[in-house]
Amino acid sequence: MPQFLIPLIGLALVFLISEICGRVFNIKKDAYYAHFHFVGGLLTCLLFFALTKDKIMAVVLTLVTGVLWEIYEYFRYTYLPKRITIKLTRKDTRNDLLLDLLGALLGMAVLYLLRL
Repeated sequence: MPQFLIPLIGLALVFLISEICGRVFNIKKDAYYAHFHFVGGLLTCLLFFALTKDKIMAVVLTLVTGVLWEIYEYFRYTYLPKRITIKLTRKDTRNDLLLDLLGALLGMAVLYLLRL
């Protein structure tokens, strides 16, 4: 099995779990999604490392992915139909990007400890 497949499947599962639980339980608080950003940053870092074999590039690409995700969230909650009413704030965006970075740094630490 290719190395990139495990983090890719993990990212898909994290996304599905957050979306399904958010809709089923009608969750509107940003704090609910915080741990998904942390785990998402970790898995994204592992995915990019599996693809590039470069730890620094994996962290940088994880941060770029986090920024792109925040842009997606902005357009999703601003311009798409208002089924989900979450108020976006700068604090939420900052915290999400910080959690993405912390997850990526943990991913890099794990790779370092495994000597990969």
